[in-house]
Amino acid sequence: MRKIFIEKTIESMRNQSVQEIEMIFVDDGSTDNSLAILKQYELIDSRIKVYSIDNNGASYARNYGFSHSSGEFIVYFDSDDIMDEFMIERLTAYDCASDIVMGQTLRINKHGNLLSTKSLEDSLNTYDLTSNEDLVRCMNFMPFPGNKLYRRSLIENYNLEFAPVTIGQDLNFYLKYLCVANTITVIPDVVSYYRIINSSISHVPSIRVTGIIQSFEDILYYAETQTVNESFTEEIINLKLKHYRTQFQKASFISSRKDQRYVYTTMYQAIIESVHGNEIFLNSRSQEIMKYVNFRYFMRGVYFSRLYSYIRSKKWGGFPGV
Repeated sequence: MRKIFIEKTIESMRNQSVQEIEMIFVDDGSTDNSLAILKQYELIDSRIKVYSIDNNGASYARNYGFSHSSGEFIVYFDSDDIMDEFMIERLTAYDCASDIVMGQTLRINKHGNLLSTKSLEDSLNTYDLTSNEDLVRCMNFMPFPGNKLYRRSLIENYNLEFAPVTIGQDLNFYLKYLCVANTITVIPDVVSYYRIINSSISHVPSIRVTGIIQSFEDILYYAETQTVNESFTEEIINLKLKHYRTQFQKASFISSRKDQRYVYTTMYQAIIESVHGNEIFLNSRSQEIMKYVNFRYFMRGVYFSRLYSYIRSKKWGGFPGV
């Protein structure tokens, strides 16, 4: 947790227009004074429950928090984001018959200044996930962590958990939830503010970006245990390419050349394996992704070979005969 943001996050929860809520905080081995701050709030607000565990990652912390909750509906929320004052009221006002109610999220910077407009379509819609068109549309919604109201009974009845992956935890959980959900209601109201911190782990590219492969493998494994709409399996191929490409692009921003090369190679191989035998399902956007990735991977090879040549020329004074 980041102590400079945690108090604002807690206050945004405590000041909800709906006061009958339960707040579960899981401190997973923080090294600052976040736990002390949480304990102070626990003393003054009976709705707050604080648990301290070893640092086993965000997924473990969320699963642990869920296991100690009791509410009929669940919102997973990050420690540096902000709830709109009317978030819970708005998410529960429209359609609690839906398996997910999803509101708008705005991006803000570390100072709280607005960075973006609404994240979803600006209208009230309920989607039928048994419809191929609606399912594909919902699969492509931006998986912000704190803008969804999940139904507890589905999580429990279908053994849904956050997977222990290094990246894409919220995407992983959301797509697995779609395997068993029937309806999603999207509301036009802003419910949360997602803070962008450039120095955070999720925004500094590293070798951990290859964890997106494990994340999608886990989604597909879970989907095989459920009776899913055939469009889910087809669209997941396109989604894999979309997210694999995103992580492939991040390789050029990794400072370690060794790690950079590993990410390029690993993500490229994963992309090729995803396409092999599934070309019939690729939409035009995914075909463009493949062209882009093939070109970038080729240029990566050219870059590293030129780098190697440059190093050799400096070390040995040039190649024989040159």
